Amino acid sequence: MYLIGVLPALIVFWIRRNIPESPRWEESNRRRRAARDLQRQGAVLKGEDAALVRFTLVDMFAEPAVRMRLFLTFVMSLSVTIGYWGVSSFVQAMSDRSQPPRPGCPALGGLAGLVQNIGALLGFFSFGFLADAFGRKPTTFVYYLMCLILTPIVYLWVQNIQLLLLGFAVYGFFIQGVFSWTPIWLPELFPTRMRATAAGFIFNAPR
Repeated sequence: MYLIGVLPALIVFWIRRNIPESPRWEESNRRRRAARDLQRQGAVLKGEDAALVRFTLVDMFAEPAVRMRLFLTFVMSLSVTIGYWGVSSFVQAMSDRSQPPRPGCPALGGLAGLVQNIGALLGFFSFGFLADAFGRKPTTFVYYLMCLILTPIVYLWVQNIQLLLLGFAVYGFFIQGVFSWTPIWLPELFPTRMRATAAGFIFNAPR
């Protein structure tokens, strides 16, 4: 299983070799090289040229508008991370408590986890299509809102085990599918010169 888990990482070598960067990134990289050439020649850089040669982690915090967007998206990512791990850890215990195992019958915690993950896969897959159809911000808002609504429904109100399993499937669609905003909308919120670093910071720092 560990070896199988490593295999996707090997695809990185193929990606680096065969998938080109976007024209927008290529243009930004060309301007960065030009700015560095000017810097080496002793020129005093201003505006975007100065930003292009800054260390990217410093650059993210240098401009007030970018800094505020970085803070807000970090809080969004932090809330999803804490929220998801704070509630998903109880799926198995909640399911088993709803219907204790009987002789010859397996506990339902594993089944609940399975249906939640099936719902999650559908949530991940659907987010991009919904974001293209209705917009990034409305789709992200609906996913967040449904997480807020479904958490008390699933954990406090639903008692019937069949309804609980259905609830976990729908819950997984939103509570895990909501993470899809980070690769789809997040990179579009930052200038090209820093988008990968900003997205990586916001996704990983909460963890």
